[in-house]
Amino acid sequence: MEWYFQRKSLNPPSNNPGSSNPPLNHLSSSNPPSNNPASSNPPSNNLASSNQPSNNPPTELDEILANLPADPGLRPPMTYYNPNFQEQIRRAYLQRGPCQPKSQNDMPQTLMGTINRRFLVKWFDSFVWLEYSKEKDAAFCLHCYLFKCDFDKQGKTGSDVFIEKGFKNWRKGPENFRDHVGQVGSLHNKATQHCTDLMNQKQHIETIVVK
Repeated sequence: MEWYFQRKSLNPPSNNPGSSNPPLNHLSSSNPPSNNPASSNPPSNNLASSNQPSNNPPTELDEILANLPADPGLRPPMTYYNPNFQEQIRRAYLQRGPCQPKSQNDMPQTLMGTINRRFLVKWFDSFVWLEYSKEKDAAFCLHCYLFKCDFDKQGKTGSDVFIEKGFKNWRKGPENFRDHVGQVGSLHNKATQHCTDLMNQKQHIETIVVK
C-alpha cells in the first residue's frame, strides 16, 4: 500500500488539460493587426497642391485685353488707354487681325443717287488693313487706328475718316482706299511699318527665348 501511494504521488493528475499545449500568443504579438489601413500609405497632398489653379486676380490689363471691341465702330481712341498698356493692346489687335466679315449679306445697301450701293467683301482681298463696322456700316483702317495717335503727337495729323468717323462712299471705294494709302512716307505707310516692326519685335523675342 505504501508503494501504491508513492507511485500516485509521482504522477499527480493535471487540473489544466490545455496547459500541455499553451496557445502561442507571442507569435501574433509580433505582428499586431493595424486598425488604420491608410496609415501605412498616407495620401500625398503635394501633387494636389502643385496642380492647384492660380488664385491671382486678373490685372487691369488682363481685363482690357479680354474685352477689346472687335467692331471698329465701337472702339475708343487708342489715347483712351493707359500709355503703359498701348503696346500690348496694339499687339493683341494685330494678332487678331482686322475686322473683316465674310458674308456680303452683312453689308446693307444704301441709295446713292439713283443706285443702291454697299461695301463689297472682295475689297478685303486688295487692302489687308481694311476693316468693316456693322455698327456704323462704314470702313476703317486698322493700322492707322493703332498708331495715328503717335503721329498726332508729332504734329503730323491726317484725316480721321478711316479712324473715327468711318468711310461710307461706296461708289468710289477702291479709289478712296488707294488715296488713303498714299505715297511712300505717307502716314498710313508709316503706321503699317510700325505694325510690322511691333510684330517682328515679338517674334524676335520669342526666337531668343526658344534658342
